[in-house]
Amino acid sequence: MAHISPDEIRKLARLSAIELDDREITMVSGHIQAVLSYAARVQEVLESTEYVAYKNTNITRDDQTVACNPEPLLSQAPEVQDNFFVVPAIIDQKS
Repeated sequence: MAHISPDEIRKLARLSAIELDDREITMVSGHIQAVLSYAARVQEVLESTEYVAYKNTNITRDDQTVACNPEPLLSQAPEVQDNFFVVPAIIDQKS
C-alpha cells in the first residue's frame, strides 16, 4: 500500500497555495491514506476478477407499433398539409 509522508502533504499544500498547520497535515494525511487504500483495494478487486471494460453492445428488441391520434398535435401547428407539419425550406433546391 502506498504511503504519503507529511513532507509530501506540505509540498502538495504549497503547490496548491493552501496553508496547513501540523494538526491539519495529520488530518489530511489520514484522508489521503484512506483514499489511497480504497484505490488499492479497487485495483486488487479488478485484477482478481475477470473484469471486462464496458463494450459497445447492441440490444435488439421487436418493434411494436402503437396507434395514436395525430390531431391534437397537428392542431397546434401554424400550417398543416396531408397530416404533416409545413415548415420553411432551409436547403436550396437549385444545387
